[in-house]
Amino acid sequence: MGGKGNANEMVSVVHNQIKRGKWRSYFPNDLAFPYFFHSDEEYREWLKDAGFDTVRVELVPKDMQQKGEQGLAGWLRTTWHPYTERVPSNLVKEFIAEIIQSYEKSHPTDKAGFFHIRMVRLEVEAISTN
Repeated sequence: MGGKGNANEMVSVVHNQIKRGKWRSYFPNDLAFPYFFHSDEEYREWLKDAGFDTVRVELVPKDMQQKGEQGLAGWLRTTWHPYTERVPSNLVKEFIAEIIQSYEKSHPTDKAGFFHIRMVRLEVEAISTN
């Protein structure tokens, strides 16, 4: 599952985007971050409280790759629903295109045309004590 720090750079780009120009009107100031990326320490405590012995709880960095603007747009379109659903359907492509342009400024594609997104996975192994 996603762990603490997951997609931080993209989250920052998206949050900057929703504060700009015409996008601002679709996002209230009190919009809560819709995803939960917890730390290994938090999860260890929850496992203990739920009656599990921890075998392994670890934050693991991953490099997610998306092929060009089309690949990145597909990922944004299919996984960032809490954001894209707030934008009128006729503006979603433009919204996503602007996010990609902003991300690309500081994270250009590699020589093969792939965008790289730093992800963090929270991997958990535990055994029930019950």
